[in-house]
Amino acid sequence: MRVLLAFCSLIITLEKGVTMDALVEWTGALRKGFTLPVIPPGCPLPKAITIVLGVVSDHLMQSKAVRTWLTAIPKGHDTFCPDSPVDELVNYVATQRGRVDKSNPRLNLEFIRRVIFPVLAFEREQLLIACAQLNDVSQAERELMHLSTRLAPALDELWVCWYRRMCIPFQSLIESEREYCTTALKELLPQFDYSVYDWARDRVLNRRSWAEAFPAKIKVITNILENSICSDATIAAYLAALHRAYACKQLGQLETLWAAVDQAWIRISGQTRIFPVHGMENGYEHPHCISPEFRLIIRTPLYSELIEEVRVDTLAYAEGPYGLSESSVELLRARLGLLDIAAFEDVARGGCCANFKIGGQVAPNRQDILAVGGKVSLSLAGNEQMVPLYKQVLRDNCPPAVARRLVPHVTLDKMILHACVHELWHPAGRSAETDSALGSLQGLLEEAKATHGGLIARNWKINTPKHRIELFTIMLARIFRFTHQTVMENHAAAHYVTEQLVAAQTMHEAGLIGFSQTGKFTVDLTQAKLNAWFTILYQFVKSVTDAYCQMDGGALQAIHDHVCDRSDGTFLAQLIAWTNRNG
Repeated sequence: MRVLLAFCSLIITLEKGVTMDALVEWTGALRKGFTLPVIPPGCPLPKAITIVLGVVSDHLMQSKAVRTWLTAIPKGHDTFCPDSPVDELVNYVATQRGRVDKSNPRLNLEFIRRVIFPVLAFEREQLLIACAQLNDVSQAERELMHLSTRLAPALDELWVCWYRRMCIPFQSLIESEREYCTTALKELLPQFDYSVYDWARDRVLNRRSWAEAFPAKIKVITNILENSICSDATIAAYLAALHRAYACKQLGQLETLWAAVDQAWIRISGQTRIFPVHGMENGYEHPHCISPEFRLIIRTPLYSELIEEVRVDTLAYAEGPYGLSESSVELLRARLGLLDIAAFEDVARGGCCANFKIGGQVAPNRQDILAVGGKVSLSLAGNEQMVPLYKQVLRDNCPPAVARRLVPHVTLDKMILHACVHELWHPAGRSAETDSALGSLQGLLEEAKATHGGLIARNWKINTPKHRIELFTIMLARIFRFTHQTVMENHAAAHYVTEQLVAAQTMHEAGLIGFSQTGKFTVDLTQAKLNAWFTILYQFVKSVTDAYCQMDGGALQAIHDHVCDRSDGTFLAQLIAWTNRNG
């Protein structure tokens, strides 16, 4: 009962340490010294967007004005900026990557609201200016780009209200209390929840739709959608469905209306270059509730051959050596055949994507709709911005000779491959029935299953020593990234932390990584141990898909507790201490 009352009564009051002058200075600092390059009118639109995103990111990374402002502002408790090193803050502003402390959800909200939202607005502004004179832009695409400049900031405002109401109380609980609430909520909420609520003594949630809870914010969004102009009939139908869902005040209709949005979204043609993405993710910021989001993304032709190769190989491996059941293979065949997969760039971002940046996404998450169609977006910028970080964490944590051997394998091509095999293994073993039966436990090991299933499928396809080291390298870098304390304390990264704990434990069991008697991190890249790792990965992934097939949540929990044990004295505890040895 104490947990529920604490969950209900926690209120955010964070306004200290910020002035309007400081925020005005920030918008000026972002733009100071920036020059948008001249882009020829004949430049293809996807290429132009890639150029602008890169130029904006480079400018923010190198800007003296940005660094000076971030150095000068108050940091830590009762401010709007985490007490993180300035280098990490600059990196986060420029790329949304970096070791920024997100352990305090109240402070994190203010950091996103006051620091990151202006960055995204600056990015949208420059993209719109650069694309205004391009020949390679259709009327419908121009309409969507202009719509995004109004809809993205409106979703920012909705997300702030939602995060304050739903995420701060939940994330402020200690781990055992969060686990209790997660279990209790599973019994009380639909699988995909587009409401907000309060706990009460009798466990009545007092659920309300977004339209009821935040009428002014929703009114702005629905007005924008109602007055939008779109000459593409399919996207116009999608925007109309989105309007109905946002405007809905009846709890009993929410699930149906948002499912209709998902259905309208998957009907957007695979030939359409630019289209919106609405909120479809739960589990990142809150275990059950969908995070409000808006993105406008553009399809690029890059990596199309690789994508098709991985699509074919994933199915071949699943129905061959992996041994997926016949019914599961047929379901996977149907899902993969219906997926629209491509490498994309973000044209505009709003809402929860200001809080976390994805490298890839398969959507929607509803298995019944994925049975009809879905889309997989592989983020070019999101993956490219991780390359220098991955190289650095390998240099920081591996023996020098090992780092010199591994670092050259960290490239954008390898990052995109990793994202692709991960996303295409997500449907393996899953169905609407398994997801419904397992509830929140379905997500416990899903990211780990997807990544490691994709890796073993790729290793089956290209079974060479060099390729195994390439696959190992990206995973080792991810282990160091996600076991850093700033990431482990970020609730949006929880499932990916689990994924890396699985990777680290299985590497250790194979003898690939460990610690010397003097406490130094060691890596043994002998082929026998690399082969052993892939064997152990197969056993792990198979145990997860078997548990899915049997709809056995208890088995999933047992697997998780065994392979992710980081209690005192375990290898994982030692690894986490190593990654964070310098603070």
